[in-house]
Amino acid sequence: QFVIHMPSTFHEVMAGKFGDMIRKWLTNIENGSLCRVASCKELTVGIASSIDSSLAARIKPKEPRDDQLEPDLSFTHEDCRIADLVVEVAWSQSNLKLANRATRYIEGTNGAIQTVIGLSMNDIYRGGRRATFSVWKARQDGDSWKRSTVVENMVISSSYVEH
Repeated sequence: QFVIHMPSTFHEVMAGKFGDMIRKWLTNIENGSLCRVASCKELTVGIASSIDSSLAARIKPKEPRDDQLEPDLSFTHEDCRIADLVVEVAWSQSNLKLANRATRYIEGTNGAIQTVIGLSMNDIYRGGRRATFSVWKARQDGDSWKRSTVVENMVISSSYVEH
């Protein structure tokens, strides 16, 4: 199979804006403005300070398929060798593909990737004005890891999505 991946400008802008939002949130944690519990403030600030972002970090899942995944955004704690959090922006893909990719990230890395956020702009691609997001977390099930849905297709406020 031969796949050509050509993200649009809108896709890249949305991924960049979402990355900026996460980095701003991490900065607010680092400077202590979001830490309300004094007993764990130092630890929380230290963890947030140890998280770095990267674009399109290649991930090779442990599965029968011989391919690699490249999330649109990834965030990694300095003590980890693989991203803990990945973000996928679906522009022309369906929501089903986001859930499948989340499964491959979580189960294919044996839970090393703990959280996957999916932003679906598919309705906008088709001429609509609705965008949604989903969040999947890793859940240990015996000796294996499974994808667990935390948020599914929650509509994003239109003030965040303008084209």
